[in-house]
Amino acid sequence: MKKLILIFAAVMVATLINAQSLEEIVKKYTVANKLDQVSKFKTIKISAKMSMPAMGMEMPWRCG
Repeated sequence: MKKLILIFAAVMVATLINAQSLEEIVKKYTVANKLDQVSKFKTIKISAKMSMPAMGMEMPWRCG
């Protein structure tokens, strides 16, 4: 039982030592998804299509 507790404590300590801060996670996420470049744009245009197969209709959808 003591070995199990010791192993659990060692794993928890190793996890805490290697843990990332929230700032590091957000920074890596924004760089990976190129969200840091989005702030350079003044306007963003999003367009898509919505289809309703049951009714046989397709409608354009625009935002921005």
